[in-house]
Order: sequence, then C-alpha cells, then structure tokens
Amino acid sequence: SVEAKIDGPIEGDNLKTLIRYDATVLQPVSAVGGSVCPSGKIDFRPGSVQFDSNSAALLGSGAIVKITFKVIAERSKTAVSSLTNVEKSGESVPISQASPLVITTAP
Repeated sequence: SVEAKIDGPIEGDNLKTLIRYDATVLQPVSAVGGSVCPSGKIDFRPGSVQFDSNSAALLGSGAIVKITFKVIAERSKTAVSSLTNVEKSGESVPISQASPLVITTAP
C-alpha cells in the first residue's frame, strides 16, 4: 500500500492528488480517502490514480489517499510518484510533489 500525505494546514476548495506508477509492474486493487479528505472521487487509469476531494472539508495534515497495489511483474525496482494540487477560488496551485518512492517488487 502507498499513502499520499500532506504535512501542514490546507486552505482551499478542493484537493487533487495524482499517483503515477508503472502499469506493467503494479495494478491498483483499491483506493480510499485518508484522514485529510476521507471521501472523494477516485479515477483509475493505466499508470495513474487520481483522487479529487470534491470538498471544502479538508482536515489539516495527514493521509490524502491510500492505494493498495497488486504486483503483476517482478522488477528489481519500480517507482511510485505523487503530485498534489489545491484549488482555491478556481485557481490550481501545486502544494506537494514528493520524491518518487522506489520499491522492490515480487509477485
């Protein structure tokens, strides 16, 4: 499982997080909202999962979304990365781009 997290207060109308991964190695099996925004829209696409809070109810710092992956191919290393934007008054502002998480996989 991988969690996208934010540290610090969030001010805005909506929070969007994009998780990117290698679709030849990992397959998402579930995704749930985290403590910052427990509900929202989750869109699965090959190589990415997008979480859109669709809410002004953003609850401080912590997990934005938690995604559980199934390993479908063994690789010595694969990366999972995230980018988070907050929308405020119709403007999208990047607030977090974490360094990719590099993991070793085995099916």
